[in-house]
Amino acid sequence: MKTHGIFVSGVGTYLPDTLVKLTDAVEKGWCAPETAELGWVSARVAGDMPAVDLAVRAGKQALERSPGGPDDIDILLYGGAHHQGPDGWCPPQYVQRYTVGRDIFAVGLSNSCNAMMCALELAANFLRAQPERTGALLCTGDNFDTPLFDRWRAHEGGVFGDVGSALALSSTAGFAELLSVCSQSKPELEELSRGAEPIHPPSCTLGKPMDFEARFANYEGDLLELAAQLVPEVYGSVVRRTLTEAGVDNSQITRIVHQAAGSPVHLQLLFEPLGFDVEQGTLQFGQLNGRSGCSDHFAGFDHLVTTGQVGPGDHVLFIGGGPGMVASCAVVRINERAPWA
Repeated sequence: MKTHGIFVSGVGTYLPDTLVKLTDAVEKGWCAPETAELGWVSARVAGDMPAVDLAVRAGKQALERSPGGPDDIDILLYGGAHHQGPDGWCPPQYVQRYTVGRDIFAVGLSNSCNAMMCALELAANFLRAQPERTGALLCTGDNFDTPLFDRWRAHEGGVFGDVGSALALSSTAGFAELLSVCSQSKPELEELSRGAEPIHPPSCTLGKPMDFEARFANYEGDLLELAAQLVPEVYGSVVRRTLTEAGVDNSQITRIVHQAAGSPVHLQLLFEPLGFDVEQGTLQFGQLNGRSGCSDHFAGFDHLVTTGQVGPGDHVLFIGGGPGMVASCAVVRINERAPWA
């Protein structure tokens, strides 16, 4: 979808002070040595700070950096990859209360680690639907320090870090412009994210810990063959469409933000078929902080902007994916130096 006229007015990140080194985690017996050898350096740990408070801190920063502040926000979109609080409770309204603080539309998204990429497309549509709408705040936070999730061993390919992030969109002005955003699903691959687990009752209600490896062990040959065919196809399709609608080509992409990875080989498997180089990504940022659920994209973008790694005239490609299987992509052009950078 072409989104010319939708701007990024602010971005925020909250990184907890505690940074646990992988070498220490291995020494303490928390983390398998094989995981540390993949390239992960450390992971952010928030302790008992709720996921929603990570998001609130990031959201406040995004609004402080946005010229219009809370008064220009017409919708808040919130999502998290991990459990957010008590059953039956609505985290979006909590985040709304402590960031925007006004009576606006606030809604939650459930698309695992791709939630904020989906939020980009939904927010852009919301703003374009009525000219009087001026802004959107997209917030997320995850704290993986819970009894039913082992951040060091739940997935043998990665470690999970606690991060909050936020992005403010505006229909009037901003330091960057969202040129296009697209998503595409392959529902025939939904089984990849559940394995042989029963859908009801939910595993968390049974006190069953999250174990990606146990789920992966139940994959069958035909499903893996189908995934090997369809996953590259859906990523290729959504990236090509997004670039075309943005009016740019591969050579104009300066940097790429993506889900965190420890190994450059993992990124190469994603980037190479798309015609990009690993060096264009945010590998080191992810290796330092860990896989942060829904925050990888916004936090990575904030890092590039704040450290001056992208500037006026640069194009940043966002590539995301999540269970479903869904792939998302967006192109953002930096128009001017961010005031806080």
